[in-house]
Amino acid sequence: MRYAYLLILFVGLYVLGRVLSPYVTDALIDDGSKRLAKLTREVKLAKEGLKFKINLADYNERDLPERVKVVKEVTLPLVDVEGEKVIPRDSEVLLKSRNGDRFFVETEDGLAKGEIGVDLTDIFQILALRRHEEMLEKQGSGPARSENSEEASQATQESEKEEGGQIDEEESMEKEPEVDEEEAVEEGPVGDLDAEGIVAAMKKSVEARIVKEFKVEDVQEWLALPEKETIDNVEYQVGTAKYKTETIFGLKDVLAKGLIRNGRVEKWIYANTGMQIP
Repeated sequence: MRYAYLLILFVGLYVLGRVLSPYVTDALIDDGSKRLAKLTREVKLAKEGLKFKINLADYNERDLPERVKVVKEVTLPLVDVEGEKVIPRDSEVLLKSRNGDRFFVETEDGLAKGEIGVDLTDIFQILALRRHEEMLEKQGSGPARSENSEEASQATQESEKEEGGQIDEEESMEKEPEVDEEEAVEEGPVGDLDAEGIVAAMKKSVEARIVKEFKVEDVQEWLALPEKETIDNVEYQVGTAKYKTETIFGLKDVLAKGLIRNGRVEKWIYANTGMQIP
């Protein structure tokens, strides 16, 4: 008789499990999806015009920053006494650890600590900027030949600038009226530029804000490369501009290439990766 009761109990539990299983499974999946959504975000860097998809699950605790800012006002329990401390928006807190979709944080004065949601901090923006920084470091470590192979030519150009010859020529070129694209087509292709013309074309392009990432005053070194390059079946004259850009880790050197055709810079690309510069 006892075994009969146990059998009935097991059958009842089995039937109950089959009935409740869809609801329990959906609840667990829904909760898991919500947690995953909190750990993932697509961040757009407006100035750079780039997007990065950040998933916190891909980062170990040692990869996280020491500090984060809260994007909303939060409260943390006081350490030594009862009560809570209000942490205003945009305040920095120390990031101690992560537990799923929550951070354990502490105020800089050590008076309050506790857990807050990762979505209440600027962690995604920080990691997106770090990804951009890593990309810039790879681009900045481009082939040194572009800078070194033209060292003698650059020295000659700098000497000419001191004598005033190149400055006058560049100023006269900048004062020339721009030619419409239709007029250029009617007149036919423009001949190859010399080294000074390549540098002047690059400066004119940057001054016209063809590229947004850097300005003329940011450039440390202009170089005209002696060899043409063929990209996407189009042959270009090429010059480089070495400039500095501000990142969360300070100023970094970046080498850009200006692709010149018919006497104008058609586009700018990163020297190392070939990606177009916004």
